Amino acid sequence: FAGKDVIGAEEAASKIKAAVDARQSEDFLILARTDARAVVSLDEAITRGKMARDLGVDAVFVEAPQSVADMETIASALSDTVLVANMVEKGKTPLLTPAELTDLGFRLIVSPLSGLLSAAKALADAYATLRREGTMRDHLGDLTSFDEFTAIVGLPKHLANEQLDR
Repeated sequence: FAGKDVIGAEEAASKIKAAVDARQSEDFLILARTDARAVVSLDEAITRGKMARDLGVDAVFVEAPQSVADMETIASALSDTVLVANMVEKGKTPLLTPAELTDLGFRLIVSPLSGLLSAAKALADAYATLRREGTMRDHLGDLTSFDEFTAIVGLPKHLANEQLDR
């Protein structure tokens, strides 16, 4: 997002330390994210990533590297750290495959908006068709059948559970 801000490094360190100190189970993953790349500089983001690593986080997420070179610099500077790659289609970070990201040194890879972005486009297309033609009759191939939809949302399982609850 344009226009965002970051808190000071000391305040960030204090919050990260509090989270690490409060951890009661090794099953609880602590991931430190910094948006300093977009707001300050890549060097500041790496400095914050190292600080978080040194405070004991399990993974570091430098948000919005803007090139493969940025990603290589992050991976080189934090090679002893689990690094997060956030793959948002049409975002600022180059869209790479899991194999490419692993080769660079990123081990935790997320694609948080892929389905939502795809669904939003499909909704916009369907509503444009409805507005233009008044029906989806000639575009049924673009749609999931009702039976497929109920399977996707797990309706048969929910109905079976409802019967068990009676």
